[in-house]
Amino acid sequence: YTILLSSVKIELSDILLSSTLCIEKVFNIMKHIVTNKLVKTSDKHAKFLLENLNLLRKQKELCDVILIVGQNKTPAQRAILSACSPYLRAMFTGELAESRQPEIIIRDIEEYAMELLIEYCYTSRIVVDEKKMFKCIRAFADTHSCRELLRVADHYAQQHFIDVKESEEFLFLPIHQLIDIISSDELNMTSEEDVFNA
Repeated sequence: YTILLSSVKIELSDILLSSTLCIEKVFNIMKHIVTNKLVKTSDKHAKFLLENLNLLRKQKELCDVILIVGQNKTPAQRAILSACSPYLRAMFTGELAESRQPEIIIRDIEEYAMELLIEYCYTSRIVVDEKKMFKCIRAFADTHSCRELLRVADHYAQQHFIDVKESEEFLFLPIHQLIDIISSDELNMTSEEDVFNA
């Protein structure tokens, strides 16, 4: 077959050959991409994502839950909290009433400890005031049945007993926690009088 276009003679076989070569080149390129897998990753993306999710939370944008601890109301996103905490994931995705409530009262945790937990979920960073650390860790571990974390908290209290016994939080420890700490052979004290006065 021959086509005449403005006195240019083009053979149909040339067009088909040209098209076939073009398609073949595209398939070769695609085959190369599929077999060699062009992959680009960024070390900064996760940090960027967390920073922006935290910014949205602080601006109270796209938040779908408010956590209430004491007098403190903290807006957050269920997906972020669920990804960070199996406890919260079960609460938000299960058949519990909390899975549908816009505001959820969280009990048995201090406001400060909850703030730290939420901040950690959004920043992967935690800064704990040393004086409040023992109570926060112990309360969280006790509430969520983290035996290893309880052991670490008790060990910290035993090693820093002189300082811990002076904290306000120490005065409000449940009796069973207090007994666990002071009855340990690992208790670091200057005298038996320290334990008696505690």
